[in-house]
Amino acid sequence: KGKELAAWEKMLELDESLLRLIASVMSEEDLEKAMKNLVFKFLMSATSAFPGDVHRASLLLPDAKKEYLKIWEGYQMPDESKLRTHFYIGAKDMDRMRGIAGEAFFYRQLRIGHIKKENGRWEREPDSKSYIEFDKERPYPPYRSLVSVPIYFKEDAIDCLGVVCFDSENPAAFDPPEVQKMLKTLAKRIAALLLIYQQLLIANQVVRPLQPSH
Repeated sequence: KGKELAAWEKMLELDESLLRLIASVMSEEDLEKAMKNLVFKFLMSATSAFPGDVHRASLLLPDAKKEYLKIWEGYQMPDESKLRTHFYIGAKDMDRMRGIAGEAFFYRQLRIGHIKKENGRWEREPDSKSYIEFDKERPYPPYRSLVSVPIYFKEDAIDCLGVVCFDSENPAAFDPPEVQKMLKTLAKRIAALLLIYQQLLIANQVVRPLQPSH
């Protein structure tokens, strides 16, 4: 209970910090750069809010054709990972793996994956069967568990705006129900942030859609 209370207190601090950051973005000329900087700071703060060793985070958005999810901004994510990481979210296709993030977006459900060492090899557990390894030459994964959370403002919203992902060296970091509740709350904060950004783009007569730039 003590850890859960501390985590929610950090979440409230995160809300206050987010309000200040949003106010600063409104006066910036380069909205995309300012918003990416805001998201970076928000993800950085969010990783420390959870009870557990959560050390990486990323915000993924659909491309213009809504065929792939790509990383729009991340915290502790190498540039090469940002470039090569993408998840299929197009029409249902039995021959295409969506990855955990793609499934979270497509089915609008929180998805958790676990990776463990067995017989000297790193193996995906059954709940991670849709996991996609983008760097097959990597000797060991940089995390033992990962979570992907769909981003939408209301439960009955038609469109999913994107997915927020977190990685942890703790195999059970995202398993507790209270942590999953926090993750869903955090995703709603990001949904509000994205909707505000879209309105700012409209107000500034910027017609390009909100999407990954690569």
